[in-house]
Amino acid sequence: MQEQLDAYKQSQEPDAASFNYICQALRQLALEAKGETPSAVTRLSVVAKSEPQDEQSRSQSPRRIILSRLKAGEVDLLEEELGHLTTFN
Repeated sequence: MQEQLDAYKQSQEPDAASFNYICQALRQLALEAKGETPSAVTRLSVVAKSEPQDEQSRSQSPRRIILSRLKAGEVDLLEEELGHLTTFN
């Protein structure tokens, strides 16, 4: 998670695999804290650090992330938090 924060501070793209891992882990923790279980069990694993891409290939490969099964209040909160890591269009 620290690497993602450092990338954000340096205006770099976060690693997509690590980003997805963090999102899944946070969602699972939130559900467990509320006493709910995820409808589909998600197996979380350690993500190997990938080599940084050059600026040109990063700018030419936009990422699309689809989040599902969110409650109305969660959408705004998640969008605000993810806004610290990336921009939305």
